Amino acid sequence: MRIGLWGATYSGKTTYLGALKLAAEQARSRASWRVTSKDAGAVSVLSELANVLAVKRMFPAGTQVGTNTRLSWSFLGQNHANESHIEFALEFLDVSGRLFEDQWTRDDKGENADVDELDFDEVRGEPGLGTRDEVAKEQLVEHLVTCDGIIYLFDPIREEDDGNGFQYFNQMLDEVVSRTFTNGKLVGNRLPHQLAVCITKFDDPRVLGRAMTPRDLAVLAEKPGRPRIEQKVARRYFSMLCQERPDNSAQHIRDSILSNFYLDRISFHATSSIGFYIGPNGRFDPADYANVVSERGQFRIRARPQPMNVLEPLVGLANRIRRADGYR
Repeated sequence: MRIGLWGATYSGKTTYLGALKLAAEQARSRASWRVTSKDAGAVSVLSELANVLAVKRMFPAGTQVGTNTRLSWSFLGQNHANESHIEFALEFLDVSGRLFEDQWTRDDKGENADVDELDFDEVRGEPGLGTRDEVAKEQLVEHLVTCDGIIYLFDPIREEDDGNGFQYFNQMLDEVVSRTFTNGKLVGNRLPHQLAVCITKFDDPRVLGRAMTPRDLAVLAEKPGRPRIEQKVARRYFSMLCQERPDNSAQHIRDSILSNFYLDRISFHATSSIGFYIGPNGRFDPADYANVVSERGQFRIRARPQPMNVLEPLVGLANRIRRADGYR
C-alpha cells in the first residue's frame, strides 16, 4: 500500500512528518506501531524532524523550491489482541508546496510574495518557481497518481487569512485526474484513491474555539488526559467554513473533492501535529489549551508535543485500502 501526502505551501507537511514518529511512539491503543525505513536517509530525516519538535520545541523549516527527494517510511502495526500485523508505506516526494500551485495564479504574485511572515507549522521564505522545477512537478503528479491513498492537509488558519487554498488544489487535481484517465485507471468517472482530509491546527483557539461549543469543550475537560476530537467535528467544521462564504476557496475545494472522489472513500480528521497544552493536573483546560507561544518573534512549542489524529488518518486509509483491494 502506498500513501502520499498533499498540501499547499505552509500547510504543515514537514511538521506532520516529524509528528508521525512521536505519534507512533505515544500510541497506547490496542495496537503498537513502529516507523522505520530501508533508506538510511529517510530514517535520518524523520529522526531530525522529531528532534526539532520534541527537544528543541520548534517547528521545522519548510521544504525549499528546488528540493526533489523521494522518501519512504514503513509503518509496522501489531494488534495485541490477536497478534495480527499490518504494514503500509507512506511515500513522500519532498518538494515545495509551491509546486502544487496553479501556474496562472503564481505568475500574478511575483517571485517573492508572502515571504515575510512566520507560520505555526512552516517557516516561509521560498523563492520563485523556475522552469527547472517543471520536471519535479511532473514527478509529483505521477507520484500522486500511483498512490493508493492520499493524506490532504487543509490549513484553516491560512484559508481564513488568505483564502487561496483552492489555487494549490485545482490544477494539481486536474492533472492527477487527466493522468489517471490516460492510464485507464479511473473508476467510472472518479479517482480510485482513498482520501483523508486532515484539517490542521486544531490546537489553535481560532480553530477549536469555532469548531466546538463551550459545552463541547467542557465535556472534553471532564475526561482525564489528552482529548481526542472525533471525525464528525472535523467534517462539521469544514462544512461551516464552506457555508459562511459560499464562493470561498474552501467551498471550491469541497466541490472538487466530492466530484472527483467517491464519498465512501473520503474521511475528515481534526488534526494537530503538536496537540493541546495539558497542565500539571493532567486535564484539558478549555481556557488554556494553546500549545504555541511567541518568543522574540518566533513561534515555539509550549509543552511536550502530543500529536492528535496524525497517525490515525494513515491507519484508517491503510485499512480502507486493504478492504477495498478485492474490487479495485
